[in-house]
Formats: sequence, structure tokens, C-alpha cells
Amino acid sequence: MIKYLKRFEPFIFLTVVLFNLSPLFITHYFTTMDGGSHINNAHILKTIFTSSQNLYSNSFIINPELVPNWSGHFVLAFLLLFFKSVVAEKILVACLLILTPLFIRKIIKLTAPQNIIISYFIFPFTQYLLLYLGFFNFTLGILFLLIFVFYYLKYNTAFKLQHYLLLTLLFFCIYFSHLFVFLITVLFVGMHLGCALIFSENKFVRNKLLLKSLFVFICSLPFLYLSINYFRHRPAKGDIEIKYLNTKEIIKMFFNGDAFTVYSDKETPYSKLFVSVILFLFLFALAKKAYYFLRSENKIQFVAIFLQSIEFVFLLLSAFLLLLAFRLPNDDGYGGLITIRFIYFVFLFLFLFVACQQKSSTIVNILALMVTAYSFCYSVHFKKDGIRWLDTERSKFDAAFAMIPDNSIVANYVLSNNDNWLGGHIPEYANADKKIIVLNNYETDKGYFPVILNKNQYPKYMIGGYFISKDICKNCEGMDNRPATNVDYALIYGVKENNEEYKKVSESFGNGYVIAYSSPTINLYKLK
Repeated sequence: MIKYLKRFEPFIFLTVVLFNLSPLFITHYFTTMDGGSHINNAHILKTIFTSSQNLYSNSFIINPELVPNWSGHFVLAFLLLFFKSVVAEKILVACLLILTPLFIRKIIKLTAPQNIIISYFIFPFTQYLLLYLGFFNFTLGILFLLIFVFYYLKYNTAFKLQHYLLLTLLFFCIYFSHLFVFLITVLFVGMHLGCALIFSENKFVRNKLLLKSLFVFICSLPFLYLSINYFRHRPAKGDIEIKYLNTKEIIKMFFNGDAFTVYSDKETPYSKLFVSVILFLFLFALAKKAYYFLRSENKIQFVAIFLQSIEFVFLLLSAFLLLLAFRLPNDDGYGGLITIRFIYFVFLFLFLFVACQQKSSTIVNILALMVTAYSFCYSVHFKKDGIRWLDTERSKFDAAFAMIPDNSIVANYVLSNNDNWLGGHIPEYANADKKIIVLNNYETDKGYFPVILNKNQYPKYMIGGYFISKDICKNCEGMDNRPATNVDYALIYGVKENNEEYKKVSESFGNGYVIAYSSPTINLYKLK
């Protein structure tokens, strides 16, 4: 019976992978908070690379600084060469949802193959908050980190030139996905090698590890330099707004499973249940470790072996990241939701600590998996409801987008009373498959994405006599002397009826614009 189950277990895993993909295929659009901005700039990126003279030449350039947050844009730009934007987005997310569980499974097979059942616990980690917020670069970074961990552990006792080249390539991919994940990767390598060097009693082994650590460190040097350069070119803390969460808020986020809750409080009970399972498995693993320690005849040797193990590295890394979650800001002026990222990685490394246990309880794992399956199914159910709602919201734009021809300049306004907090970048989807410039493109002014404003040539865009470009390109020089270019269309997203803000915005267009499309929440104005 056991052999029969082992034979068919991979097909069960494949079935769960397909279920994990289900939110992608229940709607036409897979809409995320930042997705519109990412696909907008990926389209600009693709056009700049494939056409020397184009609509975007005067407005945008490729960022000359080699900063992170690039991988998702380049993957999408490549996919846009062959597919429409809606398909390109789904292919990217599908790769994330398939490859992440696959490489977790590979890590477990490599370190503790008897715990293969624990690989199923990775699926809730893929259906997490930041994916649905459209943080594709960060999520790609997680995937590349897991690939790195697998190959690092697979070859770390017998590195050859091709393996160092592979690690260098993975460092490259991780850095250009997200700096946060890159620094965690370097931290993982440092802790693993440090533990082996400090706690190993074999001088030959220590010397061999020291040599290998030197080569791994060399692999990361170019990207460590880029990391230092990134921080060096950012303004000092006194020039940016720093926001901290209090201890009570962080503890609540941790135990409520906020890293796995996306759309509504209805998900919270199931997120709490999942993190409770991970914490229970972690405490159970610690208890078993303590039990075997007490039964060990040579307790010093037992501790020494544990301190050199990969499971201890995962535990140490999880503890260190938990400490940082309480010490570092939630928003450093360049990126927000920092605390939730730390909490996510704390649980991820706790999970890996549990997965790498050499002596695990199959019964306990099965019972925990049953609870997790219950939690996961309901969690995905609510995420599907959220995706359906966002699909409906985004579909409302189709008629307005269809009326905007190529080579148009569009100003977009998202009203403060808009009840879709995830929809701030939906108007940028107008440029997903057309050659359109959508103004208010927040990524291009940040300086840490692939596309930035061309500050030497950025046009003087006007609407109703108002100089829009001054708000968009604050540091542009000589713009006052450039000829004015009127915006072709203005798109307002927000409730129209009895809304003073809508009235104020629409009146600011002056008499030069007429309504081209109207609905309760989406209104398009056209230059006469």
C-alpha cells in the first residue's frame, strides 16, 4: 500500500499545483495593485529596445543606474514580444506558482527526502499578500533564492567552475529582482559557512570550507558593490520619511497571518490557522530535538552536529529576520510593507527548518497537512472572490480604453473616494497593448525601476492651461522654454455622482475637452 502511494504521490502533488493555478484561470484578467504600472513600463521597455524612434523617445529612457526591481519588467517585456498583456501577466504568475513549490520539493528531497509530505506546506506561501499586490520583482526574488539554496546545498561539498558560474548567475537574478531578497541570500550563505567554520572540529574541513566560502563570496562581489552603490546614491534618512510600526502591531501581524491575507478579513481565520500549524510544527520539531538531545550519550557532539546543520542555519536566519522585523521601519521612503516581508521570510525559514528535520513524525505531519489543506482551500476560495471582483472592476475600463487611439497622451486621475484601494494603477493598463503615454506613471520618477523620465527632453504637457509636467518631472530643467503639448485624453477613475472632487477635476480641463465616455466610476474626456 505504501509503495502504491509513493508511486502516485507525484501525481497528487501535480494536482495540487494545478489547483494552486486556479485563481489565474477563473477570470479574463489577473489584476493586481501594481500590475498596471509594471505592464505599462514593460511595454515602454519593449518598445524602446525594439524601435529606435518611437512615441516614448522624448519622455522616457532606460535607467543608467543598475538598480534592483528589474527582473519582472524584463520578463514581461520579453513576453510582450509574443503575447498580449493579459496572457503575459498570467504566464509570469503561473511560472511563480509552479516553480516555487517545485524547488521547495527539490530542497526537501535533497536534505530530508523522508519528509516529502512536508513539501505540500509550501502552497500557502505562494498565495501570499505581495503576489496579489503585484510585487512581481520581489516574488521572482523569492523563487531565485530557493533555486540558489537548492544548487548551493547540492554542490557545496564539491563546487566546480560551472557551479560557481551558476551561483553568479543566480546572484545576478536575485539582485536584479529585489535587493531585500539578495541581502537575505548573502546572509544565508554567510550563516551557513560561518556555522560550519566555527563549529567544525576538523581542521581539514574548515580549511576546505574557507576556500569555498572565498569563491562564493567572489561570486557575490559585483552585486554587493551594486548594493552599496544603491544605498550610497539614495538620500540620507533626514531627507525621507521613515515610518515604524509599534511592537503590538507587529505581533498582531505575525499571529494573524497578515502575510497570507489579501482581500478581506474573511481570510484572516484561515491565515491564522495556517501560521498556527507552522508554529506548532516548529515547536514540535524543537521538542523532538530536545528529546533526542537528552537521550544522547555524547551531548557535546550532538550539539556540534546540530550547529553545523542546514536546519540550524534556517532557524538562525528566521530568528535574525524576526529581530529585524521589530527593529527596522515599515516604510523607508523608497519602499513600504517592509515588516510584512520580514514576517513572510520568518515563516518561510521556519518551514524549511521543519522540512529539513532528519527525525520527523509522519502522523503529526499528516494531521498538520489535513488542517493546512482545509485552511488553504478556503483561503484560495476567498482570493478567487477578490480576483473576480477586480476582474469586474478592470473590465469596466475596456470601453474607455478602446476609444483611445495609438500615439495618444493620457492624463489619469484616481479620485480619493474611489472604493477600490487596489485599483490605483488600473488606468495604466491603457498602455498595455497600445502605443500610448499614460501620465502619472509613478515608477518612472522613483529611480529604482528600469524606465525613468528623460529629464533633458521631457515634453511640456498641458491640460486646460495647467502645466502637468511640473508635477510629474519636478527636477526637469528648461521645461518652461519648451513648446506646450496638450494632453489628448483625461481619464477620471472614481465615483462621479455628487462628488465635489470629480467636479473640481473635470472643471480644471477647461472648455477644450469634451466627454468621450461616461459611466458612474470611469469618465474619459477628449481634446476637442
